Amino acid sequence: MRTEVNKSFEWGFLLSESELRRVFKTCQEHAQKLGTQPIEHLIELKLKDGSVIKTADLDDIVKLENAGSKKIERLSLNFSDGSDNKEWLLAVQFQDAAKNPKDWTSVDFQVVGNSRDWAQLASADLEERVAKTRKTAWSRVFRGGKLQIFIMIALILGMFAGTSLAPKPEVGLTLRQAYESGEIRDAVQALIFLEEEKSKTGVWESTAPIWLGMLTPVLFLFFITTLLPSIYSPYNFYWGDYIQLYDRRQALIRVFWTVLVFGIIASLIGGLLLQFLIDV
Repeated sequence: MRTEVNKSFEWGFLLSESELRRVFKTCQEHAQKLGTQPIEHLIELKLKDGSVIKTADLDDIVKLENAGSKKIERLSLNFSDGSDNKEWLLAVQFQDAAKNPKDWTSVDFQVVGNSRDWAQLASADLEERVAKTRKTAWSRVFRGGKLQIFIMIALILGMFAGTSLAPKPEVGLTLRQAYESGEIRDAVQALIFLEEEKSKTGVWESTAPIWLGMLTPVLFLFFITTLLPSIYSPYNFYWGDYIQLYDRRQALIRVFWTVLVFGIIASLIGGLLLQFLIDV
């Protein structure tokens, strides 16, 4: 019975040369289990400059520059019997899903064969193999309707938080102190005093927390949708010149988080120590 299995995933990936060879070997082994001849395979690449490379030799792929305009954006492996009808087929694809945000599929594979057991087993092995390359794709965590809802909720909460943090002048207390000291003797003087006290609070001072509350979620949104994906690179073909670029970026990220964590710890310890000295 002819069976077809299609699976797609929206996660990020770190596909190294060794993992690529393991995916290739998995397809090759399942193709050989059919015991049919011939077995044809094709590897197809799409580069950043738009050029397409087709080859049957895996070594041609891992020898590519893979940086700049020659950076790989899509890789496909196809195994079949070579016939037009495709009695059986094993196809795996890795791609930069950010280039197609309507779909966001980064990894997908297709298994077609006349044996249901063979197709199910091949599918399970391929899914297990590609899962080992999995990585968080921050560029798709917030998207579409979810992103719009997040923006609305964050802005509303930010406005409420900013309003609650806005400075509230202690006019009543100041007025009582002025009255008790004899500075104010009648209602007219009290009204003039109140207006003067209100005018002391500047427009920026009173509205800054509100603007801060509104801008904070916007800046956070910019960070998670723009900076975070570019820093963490969710879709990675890890060979060629790209290895050095990726490793350098990861080293900078580790330094950043180390400095941030130690800075927070140091500030907490300093605050506790200062409080202790004050209490003593």
